[in-house]
Amino acid sequence: MKKLYKFSIASIKMFFRNRQALFFSLFLPLMIMVIFGVIDFDSMGDVRLEVIDNVKNEQSQNLIDGLKKIEVLKINQNDNLENAKNKLKNGKADVAIDLPPDLFAANPERSAPKEIKVYTSEGSSQSAGLGVMVLREAFNNFSLQITKAPQLFNLQIEAINSRNLRYIDFLVPGVLAMAIMQMGLFSILFVVVSYKKTGVMRRLLVTPVKPAQFVGAQVVTRLIVSLLQVLVIMLVATIVFKVEIAGSYLLLGFLVFSRN
Repeated sequence: MKKLYKFSIASIKMFFRNRQALFFSLFLPLMIMVIFGVIDFDSMGDVRLEVIDNVKNEQSQNLIDGLKKIEVLKINQNDNLENAKNKLKNGKADVAIDLPPDLFAANPERSAPKEIKVYTSEGSSQSAGLGVMVLREAFNNFSLQITKAPQLFNLQIEAINSRNLRYIDFLVPGVLAMAIMQMGLFSILFVVVSYKKTGVMRRLLVTPVKPAQFVGAQVVTRLIVSLLQVLVIMLVATIVFKVEIAGSYLLLGFLVFSRN
């Protein structure tokens, strides 16, 4: 154990003196997270709209076909309102619109527009806000085509609680997995090949160090570096990008140990 301890200390010192190893193991994953975290991908993309058509006639189909012509809207027709709400909760949709069965029925009270329920996802507020704005404009134009007067329809907005996931929330687990995989798969192999090319392995064979102690020291070194990787990435993610950790730190630690 004493030899393993001393060899581990020496291996750790050698690792941290290797600038190339430090860059690829510590700074590269951090740089990837920072670069893609700074770019606001949440503000880009289309609005995922779920349409629940309870009318199912030619007029409602014309309305949906008109919505499909709007480039920013990616429409999916859904027959179940609860299914559409679940998509909003799970972050698979941004907006859902529920067309009531009497949407195009005769309305004797001209002053009272027909109410249409629109459900939005709190987790994608930017896309949901854009979707509501586009829907308002589309229904106003549809009203003008029918009666040459606006406000035939009134959109009732209701927010659905959802997991507030951003692009950076998906990015951080991927960066962590990449860093752990890189350290677990390539680091020790590269060290052995490098030592063999430079003649270090030949000199180690004439010392009292056993192969198990050499491999053990390399494993300990990579385990410490991997834990440091995870710690740095998690600190930057939580402090700089305000990422909320919903998983288990204990499970993450077990993953680091098992992959090294």
